Amino acid sequence: MPGPRTLLTLLFISLVNAPSAVSAASWSSQLEPPRWSLEVTGGGSLPTGVFDADFGYLAGGSASYIFNETFDLGLDMSYSKNSHPCELSHGPRCSKADFSTIGAGPLARFHFPHDRTVDPFLQLGAGPYVVVDQFVLDDPVTGRSSDESQTTSVQFGTKVGLGVLYQTSGQLSLGLVANYSYVVADPKGLVGASSAQYFGVALTAQFALR
Repeated sequence: MPGPRTLLTLLFISLVNAPSAVSAASWSSQLEPPRWSLEVTGGGSLPTGVFDADFGYLAGGSASYIFNETFDLGLDMSYSKNSHPCELSHGPRCSKADFSTIGAGPLARFHFPHDRTVDPFLQLGAGPYVVVDQFVLDDPVTGRSSDESQTTSVQFGTKVGLGVLYQTSGQLSLGLVANYSYVVADPKGLVGASSAQYFGVALTAQFALR
């Protein structure tokens, strides 16, 4: 049986090594990626192609499961709104028209090799979009706005984007995301266009759930 001097020596060694053991365990837990993340975005959208519209705004959010450091998969929701010339699609009485989309669907994100601070990635998404074309018609006699109408349809859309996240703390990352979206549209409504394409650039904030 060890004597009192031996026991005191072992206790002293344990106390000295305890902070190192705690630090190593903490570092090991930091290396493990979080399992879930929540993200919110907000920015602007610029229509392209045959869809003639003004610069608008967009917002969105997503919840993703992180499989590893290179891939995560989640559910994405987005909203965008743009004003567009409406004389071509709704006649000379039309004075104002807004085009908006509400999209939801799976979003896959592929991360390029990165360090613990800067995280560049490629993302792909697809799913149904609720397409709303809202317009105002002027009274032909008084010239005042008298009739507000809208056409609504559910269409299919896709998007591809590039982005980068900068980790500001253990759970919060801030970044920038640029997407190109392609939404099938009703040619009877949206300025005679069969699709709506637009670039979106947004600031994003990601919260990691460990």
